[in-house]
Amino acid sequence: MSSFSSNIASRIDARRHPLLMRLHRAIMGCAAVSIGLLAGLSSLPARSAVNIPQSPLSLGTPVPGNLALTPSVEWPTIHTQANLGAYDQGRVYIGYFDSKTCYRYSYSVNEPDRHFYPVSKTANGRCNGRNAWSGNFLSWAATQTIDPFRFALTGGYRVRDTPTETWLEKARHSPGFGQYPNRSINGGTVGDATPSAFGTFNLRIQDLRNEMYFTDTGNVGAPGVALVEYNPAIHNLSKTPLDRARVYRVCVRVKVCDPVVGVEPFCKQYSQGWKPEGLIQEYHQKLTYSVFAYLNENGANRNGGVMRARQKYVGPSTYYPGSPPVANIASEWDPVTGVLTRNPDTADAAATGNGVADSGVINYINKFAQMTNRNPKGNDPVSELYYTALRYFKNQGNVPEYSNMTGTAAQRYETADGFPVI
Repeated sequence: MSSFSSNIASRIDARRHPLLMRLHRAIMGCAAVSIGLLAGLSSLPARSAVNIPQSPLSLGTPVPGNLALTPSVEWPTIHTQANLGAYDQGRVYIGYFDSKTCYRYSYSVNEPDRHFYPVSKTANGRCNGRNAWSGNFLSWAATQTIDPFRFALTGGYRVRDTPTETWLEKARHSPGFGQYPNRSINGGTVGDATPSAFGTFNLRIQDLRNEMYFTDTGNVGAPGVALVEYNPAIHNLSKTPLDRARVYRVCVRVKVCDPVVGVEPFCKQYSQGWKPEGLIQEYHQKLTYSVFAYLNENGANRNGGVMRARQKYVGPSTYYPGSPPVANIASEWDPVTGVLTRNPDTADAAATGNGVADSGVINYINKFAQMTNRNPKGNDPVSELYYTALRYFKNQGNVPEYSNMTGTAAQRYETADGFPVI
């Protein structure tokens, strides 16, 4: 467990991100208990010292750890800015974009095909003269707090996941919360960070899904008829004055693990390509995982949390003590291609009903608050969420009032947030 904790720090600076800090503290708390126990043992008289085995006497093999994930899936921790303050070219920003890579934007009439893709590496994060976007700037501009959490644990939220290609998408940004103020850069920084020669590059993370608006002199907050889908094949951002008064829109998706440009450190090679992976995949042989979270409804009338995924191995094999590895029927990714499985826990999805067809630990971490148009939960009874997880470890059963749902099938799907309620 201590190596899991230390690797969080190596994946991302947890001090900047409240969700990761909460996870880091919980794991370090477990380590502190262990250290305190060892300190107590070391203070015993020498004659009482014993050689304590590090594995169960009856098995002789290591026992996997059990890690229950209890993410706060309500609006403040989803929608706030992950990288605070003014843009500083000398600082590395965390996000789905690599800080030392230059990107270009691919436009398509079909919205789901629009994305950024890597074109070259840069030693200092600046892309001036390359008609490209700085990955360091894009991470600063568009990363929400939940994105680094997903990045560290799972490798990120995949919206295109084929054996040969992977795109990650920033978290959904629901309207009306006011947690992501508009931002801007100016001067020479604009040319280093973007393919434009704007005097001031004003940007806005737009409501609803994955959009970013930008302009020089236009009204980025209320673009009206001036809103233009940015297409680098026809829009020159560096010459025509009229272009600077327009407000452009791009979709914040990015192609990752591209061997042509150079794969990022978090990518793992599979049969036909590379896949972004996080700590959950890294520790799939040593830990079993479960997930508890909230139903998606506002107000203070609902206490407690619900189970989203049972304690289990998530990888292609199980590693139960005393037995050789066995193929895992609930594996959450393909062992050959690395492609994630949408519904590995089919029985739990079917038992929930109401159209739920997604399940799994990794899938839930990546896609909560992405599955419906309902705003995320607006309050956070976190102590009762922890209590729910503790009841599970103590085999005390579910509290029906925590998990019952009413309304039409569509309403129950939204309350369940598109995932199992076990």
